[in-house]
Amino acid sequence: RYGFNTPHNYNDHEIYCGGFATQWQRNGGKCGPCGDPWHMPQPRDNEGGGKYGRGVIVKKYKHSSRIQLGVELTANHMGFFEFRLCPHNRPSKPVTNECLDKYVLQKADGSGPRYFPGPGAKKFYAKYRLPPGLTCTQCVLQWRYVAGNNWGKCENGTSMVGCGKQEEFRACADVTITEEDGSADDTPSIVPDDTDYNEVDVDTHEGKPTLDAEEHINHVGHIVALTLSFLLILLILLGLIVYFYWARDAFKGFIKRRAGQWSKTAVTASPTKQRNSKITISGPVGVAPPVPPRRSRSMSGGDPPPTINPREIQSISSPTRVTINGVAVNSNAASSTPSQAHLHVPNY
Repeated sequence: RYGFNTPHNYNDHEIYCGGFATQWQRNGGKCGPCGDPWHMPQPRDNEGGGKYGRGVIVKKYKHSSRIQLGVELTANHMGFFEFRLCPHNRPSKPVTNECLDKYVLQKADGSGPRYFPGPGAKKFYAKYRLPPGLTCTQCVLQWRYVAGNNWGKCENGTSMVGCGKQEEFRACADVTITEEDGSADDTPSIVPDDTDYNEVDVDTHEGKPTLDAEEHINHVGHIVALTLSFLLILLILLGLIVYFYWARDAFKGFIKRRAGQWSKTAVTASPTKQRNSKITISGPVGVAPPVPPRRSRSMSGGDPPPTINPREIQSISSPTRVTINGVAVNSNAASSTPSQAHLHVPNY
């Protein structure tokens, strides 16, 4: 950003301990010395030996001198600045907060270590005094910005914006501090064995929060759900590939064979099922069909005609008076008429 031969960090405005939730809920308030999330493996990106921590000296000072430090704020979160110094002399190794806490720089006017920037997003400058007699070939200068725009509980029991746990930003630079003759102490700093040396110790940060177990469980649940969904989609795709490239023809043949067996079974189970017949109707609609002609039965074939019993001949006694051609005569006068008439009733 300022022309030094170092890798470009395009997110150098996001060196804030991983964010408020990461710093206070996941890492219990701890933060890497140069603003990296505490849980990241060392060397972290912005520390010595990391991606951006190359040990490039950006400024040289005389011991015990007054220096001007500038900070450009692109987003003002109120709060305050602090500056610390560690005679590290190990450019390829991470610095520790324990070493930095030994040398908290004081403002040149004697008003303490904290600088409170005014409103606005701009460059802020403050004058500080270097520790008396301290020299180093490679000192780590740390900028620490504790924001003040979150609501929290104050030390006196009240609550207001700026109290309690706040978001924090950090950054590091490598400088040299020499004697008047240009010499400097090159004794390396000692890395402590205590893994808690980077714990935040600002007096406004009260208590030590614990890891949110529910958040951790939800995180694991989301991972499990995503994994199962991925496996399900993978199985579906694999099944489609197997079907279209290997099993499609075999499956269709199996369906055809089964369909043939089902049709044979249906015909065998219903042998008396009437076949479909095609009926053709000719002539105008609504007219009664013609009466078919009577069929004559063959003398040699067909059923014999039904047997009809002959009726007996009925006799009528001799009439006493008859009418012949409209003239009534006595039966005696009609001598030519037989004494007894026979009426034959034919059978129908």
